[in-house]
Amino acid sequence: MIGLFLKNWKFLLDILIVLAIVVGLFIWNPFGIFEGGLKLNETTNMVTEVRQIGQLVTAEYYGEVISSIDEARLNLIEDENIQTRGEILYQDIRSALKNLKNFQGLSKDERDEEYKKMTPVNNWRRIIRHEVDSRNIMDKLNFHGYLDDVALDPLYEDMLEYLYRIKTKKKKDEKWNPSTRNKEEALFLMYQEVPPPNDSLPSVDFMDFYYENKLADFSRKETRKKLAMVGRGWVKAGFDFTDLDPSAIVIYDDLAEVHIFGLAPSILDADINPWFIPEKGIPGFEILDYNGKVDFKDAKKVKEYCIEKLMAFAHRAEILKNAEIQGAETLKNLFSLITGKDVKKVVFHHDKISQMVAQIESDEAVSGFELSLIDSLLKMEFAVLDSLELAMKQDSKLIRTVEQKKKNIAFSVSRLQRLPMLGTSTNYGYFSKDILQITADGVLDESEMALLATLRLDWPFEGSIHYFSKSVPSPIYFWYNDPSEYMNAFNLSLQSLLRDNLVVGEIDTVSMQVAEVDSTFMHEHKVLNYNKINDREVILTLVKNPIDANPELTFKLYPITYNHLLIDDFIESTEIIDFANPKARNLALKDSLTYWDLYLDESLNLVFPDKYLDLLIPKAKESLLSKGYLKVGANYSILKKDRGFDNTLIKKDSLFSEIQSKELDMFIKLLLRERSEYQNKGALEKANRWVKAKLKERRATPTWLTSLRESVGRP
Repeated sequence: MIGLFLKNWKFLLDILIVLAIVVGLFIWNPFGIFEGGLKLNETTNMVTEVRQIGQLVTAEYYGEVISSIDEARLNLIEDENIQTRGEILYQDIRSALKNLKNFQGLSKDERDEEYKKMTPVNNWRRIIRHEVDSRNIMDKLNFHGYLDDVALDPLYEDMLEYLYRIKTKKKKDEKWNPSTRNKEEALFLMYQEVPPPNDSLPSVDFMDFYYENKLADFSRKETRKKLAMVGRGWVKAGFDFTDLDPSAIVIYDDLAEVHIFGLAPSILDADINPWFIPEKGIPGFEILDYNGKVDFKDAKKVKEYCIEKLMAFAHRAEILKNAEIQGAETLKNLFSLITGKDVKKVVFHHDKISQMVAQIESDEAVSGFELSLIDSLLKMEFAVLDSLELAMKQDSKLIRTVEQKKKNIAFSVSRLQRLPMLGTSTNYGYFSKDILQITADGVLDESEMALLATLRLDWPFEGSIHYFSKSVPSPIYFWYNDPSEYMNAFNLSLQSLLRDNLVVGEIDTVSMQVAEVDSTFMHEHKVLNYNKINDREVILTLVKNPIDANPELTFKLYPITYNHLLIDDFIESTEIIDFANPKARNLALKDSLTYWDLYLDESLNLVFPDKYLDLLIPKAKESLLSKGYLKVGANYSILKKDRGFDNTLIKKDSLFSEIQSKELDMFIKLLLRERSEYQNKGALEKANRWVKAKLKERRATPTWLTSLRESVGRP
C-alpha cells in the first residue's frame, strides 16, 4: 500500500491541488458566478447595517396646545371617530335585524330544518317558530349570533339608549334603565322599520347625545373643577429597524432601486418636558386658569391629554408622510454607502395586508378570526394580481408592478408561516382554514372528504428524486416553493386531524327521554351536544353509529416524508450495503445500529440503517418497527435484517392505498437510481457535490470574507 502511494504520489498530489482549488473557488466565489452571486450578500449586509441603527427619526413636529380638564374627561380628540364609528355601528345593527327578518321569512318547516343544523337550546320553539316581538327579539338575535360582534362595540349601550329615546320620543330627563327589556324595545322598534326607506344615523346629533351621557356620569364635585393648561413639546416619527427581516429588502439592480416590504413609519416619541426652551425660560407646561379643588391627578390627566392632542396635531400635519419621504432619502444615501453603488430610489410597501401581518406578529400567533381577515385580504390581493397580469399582456410597463405585488404577498405569507395557528398543532399555512373548518364539529363528512381529495394534488415522481414533473400552481407558490414542501405541509395538516380522533357520519338533532340516554347509547353514538330541556326530556346533537375517520385520513397522506438532507445522506452514505455493487457487499456494519433489508420482489437490494425509515410517514414507520416488516409500493418490501424474505407476511400488510403504493414504488426506484449514479461518480464530482451542499447550508457570509471580496472588487 505504501509502495503504491510512493509510486503515484505526484498524481495524488495533483488531485488534492485540484480539489483545493475547487473548494476555494466555491467558498470565495469572487465574481458571484456560483448560484446567487453578490446580490444576497449585499442584501444581508444592508440589513445588518440597518438593524444596528435601531430607531431612525426622520421627521419631527414641534407645537403648542391648550387643553382643559373638561376636554381630557371627554376626550374630544375622538370627535370625528365617534361620528364615523357611530354610523358604522348603526348600519351593523340594521344588518343584524335584516338577517333576522330574512330568517323569519322562511316557512316553519324550513326554519325547523335550519335549526337541526344548529346547537340545541331550551325553549327552542319560542326562538325558532314564534314570530318576533319585543320579548323575544334579543334571544333570537343572540341565538343566531347576529349581535356577537356588534354588542362588543364600546358605543353599543349608548347607541341603544339613543335609538330608544328617538323611537319612543322619551326625553333625556326620563331615566334610562339599561336593562334587557329596554334594549329589546329599542331593537324591536327598529326591526319593525326594516328595511328602512332611506336611513342613516344623524351623526352629529348622536355625538352630542354621547357627550351629554358622559358628562352626566361625573359628580357635581368633578364638574365644578376647572383647569386649563398650555403644553409645548415635540413628536418624533421614523422607522424601527430592530426586527427587520432580510427577505423584506429587494434590490432591483437594473433600476438601482431598493424596495422594503412590511416596514412603515410610526410615532417613535412624543413628549412635553418641564422646560421647552430652558435657555429662554420657556416652560413645557404652563397653567392658564384653575378653579375648584384640583389636585395632582387632575393635572396629570390634563398633561397626558396635552400630549395626545399634540400627537393628533402632528398627524394632521402629515408627520408620517414626511417621515417616509425623508426616510427614503436617508436610506438611499445609506444603501449607496454600504454597497458602493448609486442607489437612485428607496420604496416602502406597507399596504393593508402588511399592516395586518405586523399586527398578528405582535400577538405571536394566528387566531381563527385573524385567519378569516387574512384570507379575505389575500383573495382581494389575488384578484388585483389577476387583473394586473391580464393588463400586462397589453402594457409591458406593468411587469414591475406585478413583480412587486407578488413579492409583497410572498413576504406577508412567509412571515405568517412562522407563527403557530391556534386550534391546530401546526403553524399557519395554505391548509389552515380547511383544517379548522373540518375540526370544528369533530365529524368528517362527505363534503370535507371531497375537499381533502382536491387538496391532495398529484405530483408524479419522474426524472429525478429532487424534482417533480409539475410546477407549483398559483396561488400555492406563495406558500410553498416546490411540491415537496406542499406534500410535507399537507401531511402535517392531516396528522393534526388524525390526533383529533374525528368520526365519519351524518349529524342529526333528536329529542329523547333522559332515561334512554345511558352508557350503551353514548358508546354507540358520538354526542356532540347535550341540552336538557326538563327532568324527562333532552335534545341531543349526535352522530349515529360513528365510524373512525383515521383510516380514511391515513389513505389521504402522501406516503413519504420528503427530507432533502436525509435523501442526500442516503445517496452518499457509505454505511449502506448495495447488493447491486459487488465492491460494497463486504462492507462491515456497525453493531450499534439497527439495519433493515430492502427487497425488490424477493431479491435483496440493499441493507440500510434505521435512520432512513424517517423517509416514510410516521404511521408506516411505527408499523414497521412493531411488526418488523412492511410492503412499500407494488414491488418493494422492507424487513428486519437477517429475517429473510417472507411472502406470507408481506401479503398481510395493507397499510397503503393503491395510489400510495405507486408513489412509493416510483420514489424508491428514483432514490436507488440516484444512489447508483452517485456511487459510480469520480472523486472530483463527489467533492463538487459536497461543496455545493455545504454552500446551501450557509446562512450568512463571514465578515472577513465580505471584506476580502470588497477589497478584491475595488479598482
